[in-house]
Amino acid sequence: MSIRNEYENQIGIEVETLAKNINKALLEDEYVKNLYHGWRVMFSPMFEKPDILIIGINPGNGQSGVEDWGFWSEDEIFEYTNPEYSFALARETKEVFERAGLSSILEKSTVKTNYYYLSTTKESDLYIITDHLANTGSSDDNLRKVFFDKSASWTKTFIDIVNPKLILCEGKSAYDNVTDLFPEYGECDWQNDCGYTIVPKEKIVIIGYSRRYSGIKNKEALTDLLVRFCKV
Repeated sequence: MSIRNEYENQIGIEVETLAKNINKALLEDEYVKNLYHGWRVMFSPMFEKPDILIIGINPGNGQSGVEDWGFWSEDEIFEYTNPEYSFALARETKEVFERAGLSSILEKSTVKTNYYYLSTTKESDLYIITDHLANTGSSDDNLRKVFFDKSASWTKTFIDIVNPKLILCEGKSAYDNVTDLFPEYGECDWQNDCGYTIVPKEKIVIIGYSRRYSGIKNKEALTDLLVRFCKV
């Protein structure tokens, strides 16, 4: 069994059930519904022990239509390395890895997913949606709480199955969410719009950086962290 199938078998029913419940709730409000662009899990092949696992906050380009969420769609190559993929963050990520002398790792040993699987055009739209979901269900099981709780659980399971050497978080929100999954951590630091957390028990290093929209705020500092913690 592939690890993608293992992950899908573990959480697939949960993802699809929650997606359908959230979709139903969002159909009740035209404004909120238009902020919602489906769900997606994978943005690369999924394999064990990659040098780097990249985790964004949520997909920015959702699948069109609620009948084609594309939960488990994955490309044959990591989409950032596709010359035809011109998203600004992809360009800047490739630039940083080139500066660090790590282009081969980005191309051959990187897995990409997001902390939240629900797609929106921008991160702020995600929180408009989750605020709307707070009004659904009881205080103990409203869809907002379930969404946040499940997203944390799914991301930790993803990390455990993939077992990366290093996690690169695309933005401070993603970094804060991912590091919160590891309450027992060691050395950590945040300065110059970049930071790292070492998790000795899991033998993982987590790196994060601040963004300005789809740009990396301090590419030089991020380059230095990658050189320090990621070896070819």
